[in-house]
Amino acid sequence: MKRRIVCRILIIVTLILAAAFGAGAAAGEESHAMVRKATLDIDSNGKKIELRTGDEVVIELQVMGSAGYGWYFDGFDSDHFDLIGEETKPVNQEKGIVGAPVLGLWTLQATRPGTSFIRMKYYRVWEGKDTSGKQFEVEVHIQ
Repeated sequence: MKRRIVCRILIIVTLILAAAFGAGAAAGEESHAMVRKATLDIDSNGKKIELRTGDEVVIELQVMGSAGYGWYFDGFDSDHFDLIGEETKPVNQEKGIVGAPVLGLWTLQATRPGTSFIRMKYYRVWEGKDTSGKQFEVEVHIQ
């Protein structure tokens, strides 16, 4: 009888410890897998940011596409970033206004440690990047 009680206590203690270690491991994996997102806009121009591998950066820049202007990467660094999304959305809540500016959205993911730059220029494609009147540059340190 005494032996049964000791066995049951050992089983309960083992189950409690296994659950505690399992929950700790799961929480550790979850926090490691969490992706941070940074949002950059025109006010971020000239700044420095820090990321970890796997973090995402969303660049939001206003575009006047109806006049032919657009933001284009100037020497995209594919060694440190993947472009995982590109889209536009209306700047104002009123949709369908012909000629209205839109917000260009580019989502990048940091892929390896190092220092890099995100550089973009604003120009008309047929005029070339040397005619760019606006530039966007952010220094990025990836850990």
